[in-house]
Amino acid sequence: MRYALFLVLALGACDTGGLGFMNAPAQQVTIDGSDFTVRRRENTVEVLRTNSEWAFARKGMAQKMVAAIEATTGCAVAKGSLQGDQVMARARLACSKELTYAAPSAARDLDCKPPESATRDGVTTILTDLDCF
Repeated sequence: MRYALFLVLALGACDTGGLGFMNAPAQQVTIDGSDFTVRRRENTVEVLRTNSEWAFARKGMAQKMVAAIEATTGCAVAKGSLQGDQVMARARLACSKELTYAAPSAARDLDCKPPESATRDGVTTILTDLDCF
């Protein structure tokens, strides 16, 4: 029993892609203090948050995930396609077919401010301009 618990804890700490993304190249990015690993297969991506965060700091996590995907792939996330939770999500990309994905030759960290949002008449609009450095 204690070996099973050790195995569950050891595998739970992995930064491995899910089914269909295990051998996909990974890119790491930091968005507003949240660390993400993004993997891409054609026009589908998986984003995994790799740092721990206080429960109350999770507000806007979906926006951060979208920002991480767009910063690493250069493509917009297809509207309504982000599905998942606070730690792992998948989305479809809205890219031109000519755009190809190449993993970076060396790891790089991007520090990006999250997209801004505005609410008017009960409708929230997310502005997708990113400032990364």
